[in-house]
Amino acid sequence: MDNLKDLTQKESINLSDIALEKFEIYRKLILEWNEKINLTAITDEDAMNTKHFLDCLLLTKTGFFDDDKTVLDVGTGAGFPAIPLKLYNEKLKVTMLDSLNKRIKFLNIVIDDLTLKDIKAIHGRAEEVGRKEGFRESFDIVSSRAVASLSLLLEFTIPFLKVNGLFLAMKGPSYLEEVEDSKNALKKLNCKLRVQPLMIMGRASYNTKSIAPSFEQYKQLVQLINESNEEDHRIIIEWGDPIDHLIRFSEGKIHVPFSMIKSNGDIVPDAYIPFVLGNIRKHSFLEYWESGLNNIWKSRTLSRFARSIRDTWEMDIDKNLLCPPELKGNGLFVDICDDKNAISKLDLIY
Repeated sequence: MDNLKDLTQKESINLSDIALEKFEIYRKLILEWNEKINLTAITDEDAMNTKHFLDCLLLTKTGFFDDDKTVLDVGTGAGFPAIPLKLYNEKLKVTMLDSLNKRIKFLNIVIDDLTLKDIKAIHGRAEEVGRKEGFRESFDIVSSRAVASLSLLLEFTIPFLKVNGLFLAMKGPSYLEEVEDSKNALKKLNCKLRVQPLMIMGRASYNTKSIAPSFEQYKQLVQLINESNEEDHRIIIEWGDPIDHLIRFSEGKIHVPFSMIKSNGDIVPDAYIPFVLGNIRKHSFLEYWESGLNNIWKSRTLSRFARSIRDTWEMDIDKNLLCPPELKGNGLFVDICDDKNAISKLDLIY
């Protein structure tokens, strides 16, 4: 339990002590029933915390699970990600769907032992249940984790969604091919696909290069997005990670100035770039914009930093050998309103 608490705190995911206790009960139930039915090949406590519980809880970082939305988990298996999401926020109204009745019996025991309310387990196949009254167009969110190909999942899951609902498909490193194969389904179902790259954490971070998609794979995805949007405007594939800006910048394809305001007021050109250019508590955003923020992407410093990310694929600046020493640690802080020459000084780093 302490291990899971540490893991979630590092990711700024807040779990109550009661939720942590229920995760421990849930883990023991999985191990007990795993001897009767096939639930998971992962039985080590630390591995289960990282590869199952935390992996599912990462969905909460989207902000979609913070109120009382209706959620359907298709092909839920041992209850992933449905049970972890419910333990994160018990206000969620959750339905778990699985085609194996033995798993449904297990899930009902989990629900009872964890004293969960507004959650139920349904036996059936998605393609059949989706046609039934009370299920079609009834959910705010549909989730699925390691169940089937994206194109097949889209056909099975979209009918469950309300208008403007969200389908969250948790996918592995082969997502690029699945996005390509799903183009016809996207067109047919008139839906929008947002791609959120793999989030590597825990012990996996020590083996990033063998797990994470390469720069070329990301580049292929950006190319696929552009080609899809040019071919048919009904197919909208959005890129879900700021690294896209670095890729497109290094390729000379950024046309719109971009910057971000962090929760503490700091203004940065991108989530992954350790340059703080000011703070809106000191000056207005308009003042920063007119002081050069609108031209920040023309900076040689950003160009070189973007290239160092592209060439090394190393998002940890303290490990990035091409990142200048001035940017190590907490990064570089300037105020382009107070110092009109700050941007040119940044470029002197290189």
